[in-house]
Amino acid sequence: MINYVAYSANLDDKTMHEIYLWPFASSVAAGVGSVMCSYNRVNGTPACQNKRTLNELLKEELEFQGNVMSDWGATKTGIESVLGGLDIDMPGSDGLMGIALVPAVQKGTIPEARIDDMITRLLAPYYLLGQDQGYPTLDLDRDAIGDHYKINRQIGMAGIILLKNINNVLPFNVTTNYSFLVYGEAASRSKHGFGDSGFLQLGGALYQGGGSGYVESTYAVDPLTSLLSKARKSHLQIRYITNQLDINVINASFKSHGFTNAKCLVFISAFSSEGFDRLDLHAADNGDLLVSIVAAGCAQTIVIVNSVSQLNLEAWIDHPHVVGVVWSGLPGSEYGPALIDVLFGDYNPGGKLVFTLAKHESDYGTDISLTENSNYKEGVFLDYRHFDKYHITPRYHFGYGLSYTTFSFSQLNILKAEEGQHTASSQYRQRRTRSYVNIGISRFYEPVYEITFVITNVGKVYGSEVPQLYLGFPAEAEEPPKVLRGFERVYLAVGESKQVSLILTQKDISYWNVVNQRWAIARGTYTVWISTSANNADAKLQSSFDV
Repeated sequence: MINYVAYSANLDDKTMHEIYLWPFASSVAAGVGSVMCSYNRVNGTPACQNKRTLNELLKEELEFQGNVMSDWGATKTGIESVLGGLDIDMPGSDGLMGIALVPAVQKGTIPEARIDDMITRLLAPYYLLGQDQGYPTLDLDRDAIGDHYKINRQIGMAGIILLKNINNVLPFNVTTNYSFLVYGEAASRSKHGFGDSGFLQLGGALYQGGGSGYVESTYAVDPLTSLLSKARKSHLQIRYITNQLDINVINASFKSHGFTNAKCLVFISAFSSEGFDRLDLHAADNGDLLVSIVAAGCAQTIVIVNSVSQLNLEAWIDHPHVVGVVWSGLPGSEYGPALIDVLFGDYNPGGKLVFTLAKHESDYGTDISLTENSNYKEGVFLDYRHFDKYHITPRYHFGYGLSYTTFSFSQLNILKAEEGQHTASSQYRQRRTRSYVNIGISRFYEPVYEITFVITNVGKVYGSEVPQLYLGFPAEAEEPPKVLRGFERVYLAVGESKQVSLILTQKDISYWNVVNQRWAIARGTYTVWISTSANNADAKLQSSFDV
């Protein structure tokens, strides 16, 4: 056994089922072949030898037929891990499994049937994915780049979120907006290129996160490079200062000839990674101060937030000169071109926040755990659910994002999704039909209600909206005031309308009954909202159904 101390994620049964087990259950129902156990403990027991999570929840309750593999070096015991549900030890060089298990099998400590089960589970995904039938050979030098820059650019644009746009300062018009001042190291290239993910936090534009998911990119285009290219093409004037600590130079720049009425673009960032956590929710390298300095000297300041996750924007968000805020997130290698397309109106932003941005860090109801025990006391009331429960007004709501156009909603209908009756329900069933569809949990993913409505682009430009389906439960379920149960991104030309159909499955309208240890459907009235964010004021349509 390897001695170690890892924090323990401590949570109750309802929270486990309704929040953290939920995506794993959906993955199992969709036919996932492998699940990874993590470094930490869960309710006191190491995740890779946790009988409760791996055997009882994953393999028994969810009837998972694939394998469980450890995160790299997360296995800390041999026998206990095998009996606890681990099938594959990665990287396998720790001497805990393999030949080391033979004595335990000979003594009967590990049943031979368990070894057979491990082997079966290891091979099952191989055949499920057809790797025995003409699967491509391994070639680490194969050029697979092709014209992927095109889809990279599309993805980058689609993810950009417009948070603030006073007096329609965006998009820029090159015939009237021709001088721009650019500030911040996050506008330009990283000091260390793309070769080492560990150095990404040391300045420059952020394209992706770090850690195990980091990919050494072949190239990446920063926003400043794209702005300069746009300036050449459209006859713009650009001045930039990437040293955001040089306050004197920044203040002097506002008086530059030809730039007294310039638009000022301020780039701030925040980075975190596996092994590199943030200890606060503020922009790196005094980014908040940079915004405040520029806003004090520039009447038309637009802030571009290049962050891995939530930031506290309160130091400057209400400044009257901060007229625009764009959340670029981590847009990938085509960051520069994607951002320029959004800023100059070649692409209409339609991204939405996947978290709430609070006014105060204490508003989230959670905090950094500096001890070995991380107690998930918030239960199922996290993010927007927490804000709803305690009637806390955030700066920007979950699901929020502006557009250069506007949309109207109408004709909300709630239909029972009987077999073969409705197109959306039938398509939903077809998408979920697989060779392994006989697993027991599949019944929970059967459509029970089909929600239809019409959305129309009533604005002046082509664009997209993301209708979000929120569900309110009867009191018996002890659920948050509303829970997101579906969404769809809809692209529409000017004047175009489209009927949208969203599905509620049996599981969507169920709650976990901790006493009876099963999913249950509460009797009473369920409320349906079609909204453009978690803000109640953004609800466009409302109806209900009784069970």
